[in-house]
Amino acid sequence: MELSGRSRLCAFAFFCHVGILVSTESFTLKGSDSPVIAVVGTDVILPCQLSPSTSATQMEVRWHSSEIPGLAHHYVNGDDASQKQNPHYQGRTMMFKEELPKGNVSLLLKKVQVADGGRYVCFVGSKLNYMEDFVDLKVGAVGTGPTISVHHSQDQAVTLTCSSEGWYPEPPVLWTDRHGQRKNSTTSPIKDAQGLYNIQSHLYVKENKNQVLVCQIHSNFWEQTRESELQLSDDLFPNDHHPYRVTIAILCLLLGILIVVIGFVFKAERESKGKLHIAKELSKARNVAVQIKLDPSTAHPNLHITSDFLNVKHTDKKQEVADTPERFDEWACVLGSEILKAEKEYYWEVYVGSKTDWDIGVTDGKTNRKGWQDLNPENRYWGIRFFNNTDYIAFEDVAVKLRLSNRPKVVGIHLDGKARKLGFYDVSEMSHIYTFSMKSSLDVYPYFSPGLNKNGKNKDPLTLLSPSPGFCDLMFSASIPSPPTSSLEHLEDTNEKDVAVELSPLYSNGTTVERHS
Repeated sequence: MELSGRSRLCAFAFFCHVGILVSTESFTLKGSDSPVIAVVGTDVILPCQLSPSTSATQMEVRWHSSEIPGLAHHYVNGDDASQKQNPHYQGRTMMFKEELPKGNVSLLLKKVQVADGGRYVCFVGSKLNYMEDFVDLKVGAVGTGPTISVHHSQDQAVTLTCSSEGWYPEPPVLWTDRHGQRKNSTTSPIKDAQGLYNIQSHLYVKENKNQVLVCQIHSNFWEQTRESELQLSDDLFPNDHHPYRVTIAILCLLLGILIVVIGFVFKAERESKGKLHIAKELSKARNVAVQIKLDPSTAHPNLHITSDFLNVKHTDKKQEVADTPERFDEWACVLGSEILKAEKEYYWEVYVGSKTDWDIGVTDGKTNRKGWQDLNPENRYWGIRFFNNTDYIAFEDVAVKLRLSNRPKVVGIHLDGKARKLGFYDVSEMSHIYTFSMKSSLDVYPYFSPGLNKNGKNKDPLTLLSPSPGFCDLMFSASIPSPPTSSLEHLEDTNEKDVAVELSPLYSNGTTVERHS
């Protein structure tokens, strides 16, 4: 059938309209193939462009980071929308409205912060199509020029301290002489509230030798180096050849001795009061003392447990045991056999003796026991670790380094489920080690890791003790008596259940405590 002239014109107009719609809604999106680099505190543009150049005025545009939840920016219905924007970005993002008709949906990010780094997703959608692409943002900062300060020591030497602030990421620090010869130093980076690193590097110098020493701080991110140098001279080093200096030194020494004696007296009195306070706390805690026993079904294959389920140690011999979901397969750990109920109160003690490494604490028992464990409250682990025969840490969200005056032999653990507190004590010295504040009350199991054997250097077992309620009462009522004389109980090397545990009469089946004046 032949169409009339008017019908042919209408059909032509219809197909042109459809073609325009199809061409308008068909587009691709391009972010950036290479990372965008930004300096902390400056503004940066994250590029994103529609191709071909298509107006995005009536489209929806979303920007979000893979590192920070929520949206970085949201444009919809012809305007910016802040309802779903993360507060971290509020007031710091902007799109170029005049560029939207050209398909430019790039994002301006103002006053860049360390936390802004990461991958960003640019999403553009219309009624008939949507696309997304990525932009990687790398953030860095070059700190202040380093300054070198001099600190005198009592052994005719000096310590040089190189200080600089505002670096990201953490830069390496290098000390050299004028010939480029490296010097051994110690560096202490500290993160500030903005996530930038403040650097302090210390160099110990025993003699002058007319050296020129150079402190270099290098940014691998920016490939920039900042340095400072110091010409050593005799004036920087103490000289005892002058009589008046000797006299002053003697007077200072005597004054120092007097101050030390006075300080020692006050410290002793303060420590005595502190020990009495801790003794009172432990005496109360021992009213809820329990005898914890180990659960072999959870033990790592290299852990050997005695038949009374009270001693555990690591050996190089792996046992043939079933690989069940309950068993730790990488971390040398074992759980207690009884669950500790929420809202209740418990106390138990562990003999750690002279071991070089150990971990003790609690976990809710629902965590994955396969592979290495990231110990922190977020993963439902609360505990402390002793390692390298020197260092103590508490497993908070960010590990806390502990500084203890004495090395604990016996560690007491007090769990107050109602108060949501988990406290650790040095029972041997009647001192507090650390207390966790738990966000909620929940059922937990004690966990114990004796550390690795280390070719026999850490062969001694962890031993679960049975606290005697009378001991702390004695400590509290009769000041601080000397520790009881230790005895040694040997379990023979049979069936891989050998331990040599130094036990005090305090932990025998009886309640007698020997006091030595």
